[in-house]
Amino acid sequence: MNKPISAREAALKGLYRIDVEEGYSNIVLDDILSNFEVNDIDKPLITEIVYGVVSRKLSLDYIINKNSKVKSNKISPWIRNIMRMGIYQILYLTKIPVSAACNESVKLARKYGHQASAGFVNAILRKVADSGEGIFELANMSDIERISILHSHPEWVVRRWVGQYGSEFTQDLCRSNNERPKIVIRANTLLISRENLIEMFNEKGIKVSESKISKNGLIFQQGNPINELFHKGMYTVQDEAAMLVSEVLDPKPGEMVADICSAPGGKTTHIAQLMENRGKIYAWDIHRHRVELVEKAAQRLGVNIIETRLQDAAQLNETLIGKCDKVLIDAPCSGLGVIRRKPEIKWTRTEEDLDTLAGLQRKILAAASNYVKNGGRMVYSTCTLNEDENEKVVEEFINKNKNFEIETVEKKKYDILSNKEVNDYLNLYPNIHGTDGFFIASLKRL
Repeated sequence: MNKPISAREAALKGLYRIDVEEGYSNIVLDDILSNFEVNDIDKPLITEIVYGVVSRKLSLDYIINKNSKVKSNKISPWIRNIMRMGIYQILYLTKIPVSAACNESVKLARKYGHQASAGFVNAILRKVADSGEGIFELANMSDIERISILHSHPEWVVRRWVGQYGSEFTQDLCRSNNERPKIVIRANTLLISRENLIEMFNEKGIKVSESKISKNGLIFQQGNPINELFHKGMYTVQDEAAMLVSEVLDPKPGEMVADICSAPGGKTTHIAQLMENRGKIYAWDIHRHRVELVEKAAQRLGVNIIETRLQDAAQLNETLIGKCDKVLIDAPCSGLGVIRRKPEIKWTRTEEDLDTLAGLQRKILAAASNYVKNGGRMVYSTCTLNEDENEKVVEEFINKNKNFEIETVEKKKYDILSNKEVNDYLNLYPNIHGTDGFFIASLKRL
């Protein structure tokens, strides 16, 4: 354990690693909270600053560039992140006094830069604090530029979404992506009922509510999950939209199911749960360490019907041709639906990635279709909001494979979705459903 450090210094160390070493925000934050001595009362502030700065990076850098002669990308990473932290606290954390945000930032600048850096940081932050609501000045910009800067999303992402959904929906979506999602878990009904799990949390003073989307989901309203119950296999952490994928697949006890992009195992173990741990599930991934994640999840949750395999889902496995009742293709994707949980996706993904991924998705779907029995079903899902990876992939497959048809997902099964526009697919959005962004399509073999 390192010596004690302040909340803001801990946040700065995390932001430096994410910014310079391209670390994943959730992994870096867990490491920081585990390996530095910080007060428990400070942990929420550290989390808020790290996720908030990563989420708002484009907006924060716009403000730095507007107020500084030295542009953000020319400022040392330590000082740049100190300035981002200070501006984030001033503009978005209204409960923190401006004086505290400025003074603590100056202290950090002195430690991680020099006296001139401290003066520079102080001057910029005071300028920002005095600017008030007029800080952005977006009146003469296009909708795409305005949404990009105000809600901190790359212009290429905003442009795509405006083309798909229109400006008003896109602005609302980008706003939602900058909000921190609540913790959601799935009760493991192989070991405990959802009702009994609620009682166990209530006894500990933790308030949870039942998901209106998934019959096994619980949403934390106050307090955090209990690690002891997690290790005993009573629940697993999973978003409501992700739970919906396995429910749409609708596996039955005794069936043979293939989950061909299975890691880290959330949907695989959910399938086993819906099958009452009876039948057979083939769970594949292309990387050994990710296959091991599925195995560990199954062991923790008491599942014994999963057979893992190191397998490239884009390559045909002849041993399973025509043998499966159900097949799940939770395809590798750009992840634009989980920006709330992984904000660095906005900055690490490129538009070129989307074309590459769509090509891979088409190959995986084509291979997977061979495993489905006549009359069987497969579900294609992604955690992205991009029609090129979603609707267009499915529709191209259907046009080439007349022995499959799209099954309209029965939205009436899901209370929160029952009044939405009816189409063949399920589309879930952070700004409408409060879930991760997901696409789910069900295909039947004739």
